[in-house]
Amino acid sequence: MLASITISTTFFLAFIIYRVFFHVPAPVSPGRYKPSELDDVEDIEEYEQGGFHPVHLGDIYNDRYKILHKLGWGGFSTVWLARDLVLSRYVALKIILADASSDCSELEIFQKLRAALGDERKAEGGRYIGGLLDSFAISGPNGTHLCLVSELMGPSIDALSDCCGKVGDRRRLQANFTRKIARQVVLGLKFLHSKQVCHGDITSSNILYKLSPIDHWSEDEIYQHFGQPKIEPVVTLPRSWVYSLFKSRAPRYLVECCSVADHQHIIDEIQLVDFGLSFSFDSPPGVEGLGIPCAYRAPETIFDAKVDQRSEIWALGCVLYELRNGQKLFKSRKGENDEILVQIFKILGRVPKIWEKAWMEKLDQFTRDKQATAEHSDGTGAAPVGADDGLVRLNERRRKAEAFLGRSDMGEDPEETVQFGNLLNDIFRWIPEERLSLDDILDHPWFTTI
Repeated sequence: MLASITISTTFFLAFIIYRVFFHVPAPVSPGRYKPSELDDVEDIEEYEQGGFHPVHLGDIYNDRYKILHKLGWGGFSTVWLARDLVLSRYVALKIILADASSDCSELEIFQKLRAALGDERKAEGGRYIGGLLDSFAISGPNGTHLCLVSELMGPSIDALSDCCGKVGDRRRLQANFTRKIARQVVLGLKFLHSKQVCHGDITSSNILYKLSPIDHWSEDEIYQHFGQPKIEPVVTLPRSWVYSLFKSRAPRYLVECCSVADHQHIIDEIQLVDFGLSFSFDSPPGVEGLGIPCAYRAPETIFDAKVDQRSEIWALGCVLYELRNGQKLFKSRKGENDEILVQIFKILGRVPKIWEKAWMEKLDQFTRDKQATAEHSDGTGAAPVGADDGLVRLNERRRKAEAFLGRSDMGEDPEETVQFGNLLNDIFRWIPEERLSLDDILDHPWFTTI
């Protein structure tokens, strides 16, 4: 009897050790930790073998970078506000997932651009590309993580549009400021393309405003302007207590992302950041490598899973609209590409023949209603939509701008509205080769007429 108990106990312990150390998934996956009640934090369940590295305030990495606050997080990393104790400056420290660290395209792109950025940092275009200050690796309970150090930046275009000062669902910037920032975005993208590199994720979240010099601030002043860190203890659920006996893979607490810095410290210059999905022209990603949010996806990325510099022109158009109008042009409630296609069809009209069959299948699947075709098209290639949408037929050249900008009571300059609408009409084309080039965009009257 004793021998039987011993064998059973040994087998149980061996099973637990095998599950924990070799990261074998459980038959069910109810979660090991209590869900967080903080607003803006990463998924606590991603603190596992190959996942996020547990970070705590006050941690010091590479004997020089002291963690003060959290700036953000994404599917492949967490980003932290840190103090460089060697050079007495504030930096952004990105810690990559362990599973993504061994083959990090972001580091490869930085290395490819290093010489060009060093020679052309102050040249037109190069100065709008976020550079790499340092890189190193750390080891933790979840594996080995690549760390990338970059300049500390301010809020993104997206974050600034969603902060105080909004009118309705948007925060409109002054026209001249908008054009200045938009030109920088185009020049930054042109610089990348001149080096045969696609950013791969041109969105308003990856374009950050620069800050005025703050390296002289004390840590207390940092918290005055960025807010005190909000933390929440990580609680292991009772059914998962056995994991904590062997190895703690999660941090002791989660930290909510800091708020937008005071607007008075933001300057009128931007940088393109986050090159985690970037690629060279000659090595575009496959279907699995497409990480573009659906609101910024060009038609060919949806129909053919094809991405290149021309699909980035489309994404750029989405950013320009968002920058000027304070809200996204295309919106998806469910995060589905088909929702975006329907909205594109409303504006651009008839789908090219190469995609007609696929479009009808998607439309039928999306609407489950044959009447949808009649509602969205009159057979002429135009895209009539009700007046409530503020949209017009595209064959009315003078009013094309309204197809993108809608009606507004914000006192816009009518001529500027028309120019901007015409610019977008020449960017948003079904056929990639028909879209404006970056040089053509920079030469457009919307940029050259102040």
